[in-house]
Amino acid sequence: MWWLLLNVSLGIWAVIDAKKRQEKSMLFPGLSFFAAPIFLPAYIAGRNLKEGEVRKGGKAWNILKNIALFWTIMYAAFGISSLFPAVGTGTAGELQYAGAVTGADLDMVFIVGQWFCGTIGVLLVGTFLKKSAVVENGPTGTLAGHTDTDNDLPGFASEVINVTKKRIKNKIVFVIK
Repeated sequence: MWWLLLNVSLGIWAVIDAKKRQEKSMLFPGLSFFAAPIFLPAYIAGRNLKEGEVRKGGKAWNILKNIALFWTIMYAAFGISSLFPAVGTGTAGELQYAGAVTGADLDMVFIVGQWFCGTIGVLLVGTFLKKSAVVENGPTGTLAGHTDTDNDLPGFASEVINVTKKRIKNKIVFVIK
């Protein structure tokens, strides 16, 4: 249940933040209600920057960095929630309590292992994709007065669409010649 509440609260925050930053599209903030671990990092990596904000490393690095950060927060919450069964109600016997504590300990070992492997994997891929020369200084997008974009999608999705449009256009020109 806490997972659903967290997704909804992060989705609400993302929509409010997108309105404050005058985002043209509410696609990623809206999808954060349903799948925050995927869409919230993508939104944060591509949102308009306010005055004084800086984003370094390119879109791919920022998405993966935010996924690692989100992963860390989520696994901390998983770890805390896995300890609750070990607390008990006080009516269980000594052996039942020992079993609950042992189960919680094993849960923590698995949770820390999954967190470590996932975080290291994402950060390694991100390190290879990082473009140190790419530095964005705020304000960007509509906050800077730019309103002439090809589409309404922020960040990485916009780049994918623009590259696809260019490839299709090049193929059409090739076929016509």
